[in-house]
Amino acid sequence: MDNVIEEIVNKLNLDAVYNNQFSRKLSENDNVVRAFMDTETTGFYAYEKDRLLEIAGAIYRGRNKIFEFDYYINPERDIPIEAYNVHKISSQMVQNERLFHEVYPEIRQILIDNKVEKLIFHNAKFDASFINAECLRAKEEQRPLFNEIDVLKNEFTVIDSLRVSKLFVTEGNERNTLDALAEKYNIDLDKRAGGHNGLIDSQILAEVYFAMIDDKCFGYDFDEIQTVIKKENFKLDFDRVDADLAKKIKTIKIK
Repeated sequence: MDNVIEEIVNKLNLDAVYNNQFSRKLSENDNVVRAFMDTETTGFYAYEKDRLLEIAGAIYRGRNKIFEFDYYINPERDIPIEAYNVHKISSQMVQNERLFHEVYPEIRQILIDNKVEKLIFHNAKFDASFINAECLRAKEEQRPLFNEIDVLKNEFTVIDSLRVSKLFVTEGNERNTLDALAEKYNIDLDKRAGGHNGLIDSQILAEVYFAMIDDKCFGYDFDEIQTVIKKENFKLDFDRVDADLAKKIKTIKIK
């Protein structure tokens, strides 16, 4: 198994040529367009009673931010005090905002117009489930445009930075929250003094994500690592990777 892991690292190190110069780390060589996105919600249950309150994103070409967006959404329901205590979004703040089916086509068009290739969420399962659930409701209500809107993973490459952190960055009982990772990489959280905010969290996520992939993934995105492994028939599924293998991959050092 150790030989397989070393082969993986060698394949990922495509342009390093034994001198520790990982060219993908250099911003001028990174032209991928990524949207770092975050949502705020009324709770945890996307397909039951809870709804979206905010969708925000920071779009980067390589390491340069080229666009940002922040949409508040009327959830058509009350906001529990537990949720308010996290994001400080009150019912009064969103009661006059537009509904999801009026907002999301604009967000999707922003992503398309900016030629976004990859969406990065921290805990993508949570954020994507809320967006997908809202799209499903809009389809069922036969809202305009939603007959041509698919689930996120079928329209964009979706990367979960939480999974990246668990596989490559943290050890043992280390925490994987966005705040914990920001502290690990000395990223300033003072901008979040007033509580969670979708746009601010998107910007923090971008800084954390770039720090993680440069530190532990040789500057490569997680989907590229998966592609290399699948292409070389290593037969490793990172969704099911065992803890020992993950730990070995994380601790590999390029000589």
